[in-house]
Amino acid sequence: MVVFVPKTHVKKVRDTITESGGGWIGNYSHCTFNIDGFGTFMPREGTNPFIGTEGEVEVVEEIRIETIVPESILDTVVENMIKVHPYEEVAYDVYLLNNEGFDYGYGRIGELQDIIALGDFAKYVKKKLNCKSIKVIGDINKNVRRVAVCGGSGAEFIEIASKKGADVLVTGDIKYHEAQLAINLGLSLIDANHYDTEKVILPYLKEYIQKEVGNSIDIYISNFNSVPYEIF
Repeated sequence: MVVFVPKTHVKKVRDTITESGGGWIGNYSHCTFNIDGFGTFMPREGTNPFIGTEGEVEVVEEIRIETIVPESILDTVVENMIKVHPYEEVAYDVYLLNNEGFDYGYGRIGELQDIIALGDFAKYVKKKLNCKSIKVIGDINKNVRRVAVCGGSGAEFIEIASKKGADVLVTGDIKYHEAQLAINLGLSLIDANHYDTEKVILPYLKEYIQKEVGNSIDIYISNFNSVPYEIF
C-alpha cells in the first residue's frame, strides 16, 4: 500500500498504518519506505481543501509512505489511515504482490545431540512433560536421533515426518490406524497426550498476549490443568 502525506502529518499516518497491522515482514514490525517529493493538485468548485485555494494549482511537499499489508486486514488499515489523513480526498494506491512469505507449519523437526534408545527417550519425554502416562509405538530398543514434534493432535503429519527422515514423532491423540500407518512407514511414535504436549507453550502465549494488549486486560491460563481422564 502506498499513500501520499503532507510532511506535517507523516508520523501520525505512518503510526496508524503500522499500529493497524501494516508493515509486518517476518518478525519485524513498523516496516515502511519513505520518499520525499512534491504533490500537485487543484481544488475544484465545492471542495474544502486542507491545503490550497479553489481554482489554483497547489504544490505541496509530501512523503510517499510505502508498506506491505496482508489482504485480510487491508480494508481496516485503509479505513484507519483515511481517518487520520488530513486531506479531504486521500491519494493512495494498492498494489497486488505475489509474495507468499515463509510457511512456518505446525511442528518442528531436529536432531538430538546423542543417539538414544526409543524406550529411554520415551522416559525422558514423560519426565520432561510431567505426564501421568504415555504411549509408545515402535521397537523400544530401536535407536532414535531425528525427532519431529507437534503439540496437541499431530497424527495427520505422520507421513510428512517420515518423509523428512524423522525417527520418532512426539505428539498426542494417536489412533489405532494411525499407529499402524507409522509402523508400516518405519516411524516410531510417542503419544504424550494432547494436553501434556500443549501445556508447555501456555506461559509463553500468556506472556506474548499480555505484552501485545498491555496491562488494561488481564490474561489467565485456565486452571483446567490436567488430562481429562484416568488410567486404570
